[in-house]
Amino acid sequence: MKAPGKNFIKIPSIFYIIAGAGALLIALFGMDIIRDLGNFGNTSRGFYVYWGVIGTFYLVMGIMGIKFCNSTHKTTALIALAVFDMLIVVSNMYVHFPALDSSLGNAVTFKFDFSFITLLGFVLPALYLIGAIKNKNYVNPTTQYYSYDDNLRSNYNPLPIATWTCVKCKVLNEMDANFCKGCGGHR
Repeated sequence: MKAPGKNFIKIPSIFYIIAGAGALLIALFGMDIIRDLGNFGNTSRGFYVYWGVIGTFYLVMGIMGIKFCNSTHKTTALIALAVFDMLIVVSNMYVHFPALDSSLGNAVTFKFDFSFITLLGFVLPALYLIGAIKNKNYVNPTTQYYSYDDNLRSNYNPLPIATWTCVKCKVLNEMDANFCKGCGGHR
């Protein structure tokens, strides 16, 4: 089975894994590099904790996307991850960490910053969300059960039905039928 939203989830997931690994590298080694340079002595530890949390989240999101991109049953978790990532993008438009600006110190500033670059931050979670919704709405025709009143038939039979074959016309009948549905003869 190939789910219709597979590529919409898999491609952003690769970028999420790369971004998560990069954010974790910044969180783990960035503090030492910045301290060794000596220019940015006022860098907040919260800045690196933030990048560590975001990096971990993006790694989990990427790994789950790769693992469940072809699944139609695990889509609720993927939708929740995409919506949470959109909330992170919106919060990044509003909250700024001036960690590398020594004149502001360790203060966190709050101002709304909307630009083309921040709008690009919605592309990956939007693709991820579209793929998850496509997979959630997909019904595989080979496993869908149709009632006997529909014109469509399926190979899926929920319970085995006992049958008998008419001697006259060789039609297969259900066990609870007393008369043949082909010729009308008695069983």
